[in-house]
Amino acid sequence: MDRSNKTTIPDEPIDVFIKGCREGLPIVVGSYLTELTVTRRQEVLLKQYTDERDQIFSPLLLAIKRGHVSIVKLFLMYFSMDPNDSCHVGSLVFDNTMVAGVTPLWCAAATANFDMVRLLIDHNAEINDCTSTSSSPLRAACFCGNLQIVQYLIEKGADINIPNIHMNTCLMVSSYRGHLEVVEHLLDKGADPNTQDGSGCTALHFAVEGSQLSIAKEIVHRGGDISITNENGMSAPFTAADNCNCEMVDFFCNVQSVPMSFQIALLELLGASFANDKDRYDIGKTYEYFYLAMAMRESENVPKQTLPPVEAYLNRQECQTQEEVLEMRGDLDALHMEALIVRERILGIDNVEVPHPIIYRGAVYADGLQFSRGIALWQRAMDLKQKNNREAVSDLYRFAEVLSQMVLHREEIDIHSLTIILESCLLEATRRREDLERVKASEDDRKLVEMTRHQYCPHKKMSREDAVDSLTTAFEGTIHIMLYLMLVTTKAAKIKENLHRCARILHRFVKLDFRDRHGNTPLHMVLDESTPVDEFHVKDVCSFPNSDICRLLLRCGADANATNNNGNTPLHLIVQYAKPISDFMTLHQAITDLLESGAHPDTRNHDRKSPLNLATTGVAEIILKKESTWSLKCFAARAIQSHGIPYVGHVPVSLEKFIEMH
Repeated sequence: MDRSNKTTIPDEPIDVFIKGCREGLPIVVGSYLTELTVTRRQEVLLKQYTDERDQIFSPLLLAIKRGHVSIVKLFLMYFSMDPNDSCHVGSLVFDNTMVAGVTPLWCAAATANFDMVRLLIDHNAEINDCTSTSSSPLRAACFCGNLQIVQYLIEKGADINIPNIHMNTCLMVSSYRGHLEVVEHLLDKGADPNTQDGSGCTALHFAVEGSQLSIAKEIVHRGGDISITNENGMSAPFTAADNCNCEMVDFFCNVQSVPMSFQIALLELLGASFANDKDRYDIGKTYEYFYLAMAMRESENVPKQTLPPVEAYLNRQECQTQEEVLEMRGDLDALHMEALIVRERILGIDNVEVPHPIIYRGAVYADGLQFSRGIALWQRAMDLKQKNNREAVSDLYRFAEVLSQMVLHREEIDIHSLTIILESCLLEATRRREDLERVKASEDDRKLVEMTRHQYCPHKKMSREDAVDSLTTAFEGTIHIMLYLMLVTTKAAKIKENLHRCARILHRFVKLDFRDRHGNTPLHMVLDESTPVDEFHVKDVCSFPNSDICRLLLRCGADANATNNNGNTPLHLIVQYAKPISDFMTLHQAITDLLESGAHPDTRNHDRKSPLNLATTGVAEIILKKESTWSLKCFAARAIQSHGIPYVGHVPVSLEKFIEMH
């Protein structure tokens, strides 16, 4: 929308007119307008105004939003305003959400004002014009559940099949919101109950997510297919079980022609969901549904598939008889592990819903200071995610937090687990960089952008630039996590052999030359006090600059003379540290280690400043001068630069970069 014509509401006299539109004062509005010239009147009526909530509206749209039919009649009938004029499309707040691209008819439908809707239709308002998110006036009416408006709009030609940007239909939103009469009317008018949205969900999925049992029954009665799965492999019945919805599961179990094996799986999944759901935890129901399902298995002779044992689940084998289920009664740990195994068997290890309860159970153990159990479960969850190439940055943050907590409590950290986590972080960093480079290289690949949106911002529109920004943030977050894990390594790997095991992984990390959006290497980041630190347990053990991580990076092959986008080396950054007295040891050790690793104290950045020029304190300057050794090679390079002596093509190529950095 072109906003060049919008005006912030000024003082008198037009604010009286706007107040009249807002408060429904037709005499005030009419008197003001009739006193204006035709040209000025058109200017006032067709302008867009803003208010303190950043809403954008024309006088007509404002009157519609406020529900003043008399004012709208005045505009349409006496002043011949066209409700389809683009100036009447604005941005308004509904239910604390700013909606862009609001048309007059959409606004009337969204406020459930039937008289207003009829008035606008009588004046030829476009019935299918949508908002910026492709929400039609009919969809707005379906959201509100106003059957009278829904019936009227359909009668006047509204298209019941127009989806929004997420491919959600009118039937889907009505099903989720619980408007049974609207659902029935849409189905009567031919709405397809098996249409799938952008994530593969049908109206039946929406009814289940909204816990709308009567609507789920109606949809199934009208031909809704209970076997359709969404992109996560979840059918509506499985979604009900996953959401711990007993009544909904009971209904699906009794749908005609549902096989016994399916009923048993639903009951098992329902029981498993109660065991590891933070908000609906009920271990008693877990046992109850496991026992019932096993009784049905034995009664109907339905065999159970067995999965290979998983170390994170203590190598437990799933129960095969009622007696084995009985033995679990009162054994909370056994029930919790059984539930996780059941979910993997029924949903499959590639299902996106499987890791969440594993993470929850791991968090319960970690909160109870049973760190090894928690870490084992989180490793299982992350392994499942990474095997299916799903983003696992949040999982790595979780590891950084619990390992930092263990360092704080002086708990022993298992080196084998630490190396697995380091490997996972390295894999995640590699994948996130590949994703970022793919999107950057694409002209306008909507599929790539949509995949990024679904993974990082599923409820928002995303441009290619937004996708690049989200991927960059995720990638940089992974690098920061690796830095946190490196600090843990310096604390945990005290034995030389253990340190070497971790260092082999970190050497590969260094050689992959990861860089943030500013061109900083990990070595730059650990010496920059602006590098972010996670707000939870990590901040209790880690801060930047950090000389211990710096030393580890250098030992693993980090380039002490690497430059960022501004031409700064790590030495340029550390000499600007603002706490040279209170944190002298960090400053001294970092500068000394860099110089011993070959850092050139006379390297010039793009502003022709050396670390010595940038030293912000006398302490940094003294350390730099005291610890630096100046080679004849450096003196010669500086002389060539200071005297402007041509050197490109006159010296070996290997020396050109060396001279350039001086």
